[in-house]
Amino acid sequence: MTKEEAEKLVVKAVSLAIARDGASGGVVRTVTINSEGVERKFFPGDTLPLWHEEIEAHESLLDILAAGNPEPMVG
Repeated sequence: MTKEEAEKLVVKAVSLAIARDGASGGVVRTVTINSEGVERKFFPGDTLPLWHEEIEAHESLLDILAAGNPEPMVG
């Protein structure tokens, strides 16, 4: 795997995690360390892939409670 491929994989994985966690900050920072030195990169949120269409939607806990469902979040 090339450095570029590894970086792309990391950005994709972290951006997917960000899509699941609203408190994550919404940006990706990477650091590559090799014999040539240290390289830091910053990927702002508007450059990251959007995953909202690919992530399966779930009912919110408030919706479940409002509907009186006795088994919240059971599929």
